[in-house]
Amino acid sequence: MLELVVWCGVAAVLARAALWLLAAVREVLHQLWVTRDIPGPPSYPLVGSFLAVAGPQEELYEKLVALRADLGPTVKLWLGPVLVVIVSRPTDLELVFTDPRLQTKPWLMYASSMEPCLGAGLITMNGADYRRHRRIISPSFAQDVLHGFAPSFNANAHRLVEQLGELADSGEVFDAAPLSRMCTSYTVCETVLSADSSRLESDRRAVVQAVYRGVTLMFHRGIRPWYRWDTLFKLSKHYDDYQEMVRVGDSFVSKVLDLKMEAQAKETLGQAEEAGEPDAQGSGKQGKRKAFLDHLLSSEEGKTLTKDELSGELKHLVAAANSTTSDTLSFFLYCIAIRQDVQAKILEELDAVFEGDREREVEVADLPKLKYLERAFKETLRYFAPAPIYARQPDSDVKLPSGATLPKGCVVLVSPHFTHKDPDIWPDPDVFEPDRFLPHNSVGRHPHAFIPFSAGTRSCIGQRFVMMFLKTAAATVLRRFHVTTPEDGPRRVRDIKPIFSLTLHVKGGARIRVQRRT
Repeated sequence: MLELVVWCGVAAVLARAALWLLAAVREVLHQLWVTRDIPGPPSYPLVGSFLAVAGPQEELYEKLVALRADLGPTVKLWLGPVLVVIVSRPTDLELVFTDPRLQTKPWLMYASSMEPCLGAGLITMNGADYRRHRRIISPSFAQDVLHGFAPSFNANAHRLVEQLGELADSGEVFDAAPLSRMCTSYTVCETVLSADSSRLESDRRAVVQAVYRGVTLMFHRGIRPWYRWDTLFKLSKHYDDYQEMVRVGDSFVSKVLDLKMEAQAKETLGQAEEAGEPDAQGSGKQGKRKAFLDHLLSSEEGKTLTKDELSGELKHLVAAANSTTSDTLSFFLYCIAIRQDVQAKILEELDAVFEGDREREVEVADLPKLKYLERAFKETLRYFAPAPIYARQPDSDVKLPSGATLPKGCVVLVSPHFTHKDPDIWPDPDVFEPDRFLPHNSVGRHPHAFIPFSAGTRSCIGQRFVMMFLKTAAATVLRRFHVTTPEDGPRRVRDIKPIFSLTLHVKGGARIRVQRRT
């Protein structure tokens, strides 16, 4: 009798495995048929088109650009049994970013490599979980909350100025990327985390290094399907670094939350004493504008997040805000160091807005007036979009406006660089030209032709935060310093070499020199 039960159990397991295999084969055959007219590189048994993109991570950018040039705006790749369709036409992107059938992020590209490190968060979540978290977090990035960040933006821009002053006096060539990361990390700590960065100094520095290393390791794991299994990943030379990154991130966020809970307890105790105290004008005590985490913790919906949910969201926000913001600032400084004419126009605008005062702090009211500076940042984002890849997975077959069909279960890949370098959309795309964002030059341009922060319902929640900080930092630095490239540096923006990771980095560093303005 026992033997019969065992054999029945084995038969049931084998039957389920057979059904799963049959369904997988049927899905692959369906995908082959539906995408038969989409061009792609040669595909081979077992590995598919993997050889077309295999090789060092430093070469991935060039290989993807070459695919776009050789095969057109829509390309398919078979990475083993996984079908990847790269989409880049703006009309197709509009559907990808807005159609309800295409709002799922593939486990293969996101959760499998990121959640073991960061936990679950907006970047990796899908469905009802994503909508709930987005609804809870969005009010904490409202405009009035962001305006309250201005003092921190200014303070950390001045901290960067002090560091640049020492480098200006020495005259040495340096990499702008580490300084950008440190400046950004102070800002994120004080705004996103609502924490006193001085109390977290050693932890913050460790997190900066962990985030920089982490986005590379997560990308490394994400594009290697065999590392989905922890058993195999443990054999990798990167496993120990990955685990250390997880430990540093968990420790930092846990300490931040402990400090925040401690501060909230003290605030609660002091509320009774402060109630009814008049302010300096005698009009009653004014409420202090809350920063992100304070705002989140004090909201009714924010209180419904568990500690694990809150921890995951904080790690996601710290990683995303640090990486995208600091990388964009590094690329921007490198670009204007090469394009002295652009830098001169920025300074001309800064002198007009600040009336020649190169010491005054940047106020919120100044930011909308810095129109050329904003165009220069937009051109930097067009040329070097900080998030080089977005991915979606259709839950049914979806026909694109261009005519191609995205089959159910495939991975739809969007690279802003494919779209941002399309000569049919952007004349002379390899030329760095901020004025292509002038209103009259933007007439008729599809809204999904410029997607540095993704688009649609899953667009970057912190894009206004990023632009406010970048404009404040640039306006503070460029009124005081002239930025140049060394003699052996690139002479054209197109000579800057980016490296694909979860975010885009400068290959070899953003090597510049600064001089004090007189």
